[in-house]
Amino acid sequence: MQPQTFSDPAEGFPGDSCLADADCYFGPQTCSNGVCEGVAKYGSCKITADCIYQHYCNDGVCVPVLDEGSLCAQHEACGRLALCLFKSTTSAVGSCTSLLSLNESSTVLLSQSGSLGTDFA
Repeated sequence: MQPQTFSDPAEGFPGDSCLADADCYFGPQTCSNGVCEGVAKYGSCKITADCIYQHYCNDGVCVPVLDEGSLCAQHEACGRLALCLFKSTTSAVGSCTSLLSLNESSTVLLSQSGSLGTDFA
């Protein structure tokens, strides 16, 4: 019996197979050894999707994501397994918080800018 494989309908993301640079979805990515590669650490970027895994685009530069508990100003800074949660909708700085780590009595707020805030109970 053959194992089942999953095929992502949207090809061209970092890690996807490719034959040429044009096969890679985001502009600065390159096709290297048949795989789409994102922009490396400290390389130039326009959006986080340009960067390699576990990096985000911060002011045009790919930098490593922050550790849980680190101060942050945007969700992308916390990587794929955490969010930048703010104490209130007016807070400028939050804390990288692991997804699903808040207790059931916590309230998560959505600010006008779309940033998440939380009232730690």
